[in-house]
Amino acid sequence: MTRTLRKLVKWCYFLIAIALILLAVLVQSGRSFSHLLGDYDQNIAAYASAKFNAKVAIGSIDAEWNGLKPSLVIQDFSINSQTDQPIAAFKLARLRLDILESLLNFRLVWTNLILTQVDMSFVQTPEGHWHIPGLPQRTGEQKQGVQLDSLIDMLLLSSRIEFQRSHLTFLFTSGEQVVLDSPSLLLENAGDFHRLALQVDVDAQPRSVYLIIEGQ
Repeated sequence: MTRTLRKLVKWCYFLIAIALILLAVLVQSGRSFSHLLGDYDQNIAAYASAKFNAKVAIGSIDAEWNGLKPSLVIQDFSINSQTDQPIAAFKLARLRLDILESLLNFRLVWTNLILTQVDMSFVQTPEGHWHIPGLPQRTGEQKQGVQLDSLIDMLLLSSRIEFQRSHLTFLFTSGEQVVLDSPSLLLENAGDFHRLALQVDVDAQPRSVYLIIEGQ
């Protein structure tokens, strides 16, 4: 029994050592090649376009690798439907990848997402619901329309998402259009707990409305 336990402990130490070595190789490789990511921004845009079944445009991508949380800086990002309906756009995004959480979840987990100068529109349907132009509204359209499920799942795994200086347009069925400028929109996730904090400018008065929504 003692011999079996010793072998088990040795194997545990061996597997931990292998994991640490592989992690060190990954970190060193990332530091060495992260600066080359900017040369493939258009290839990444093409991949994202095929992945989301949409038209994705990226101005530039810069990468930095510090410790176990490499970060990306994306400029001039936009995503449109195949019929050129704008879905979302932002001027600048800063994303930090959490390698350990990504390995545990078997998908990319980004922390501390900061999106600057976000531009989005919302249209009211005759039934009173709201939707983003360019996204499918009915189940039958989802197979051929824009596919953002993987992107939404990735965002829900992020612990903190901040939208800075957002420009939001709401178009009502009556034809009336309301434009809101939001200096800050913060979404925080911790397990099953979610918090949304929104600040809105009304007319010439900055931060006139402050809204907090929490739920599980």
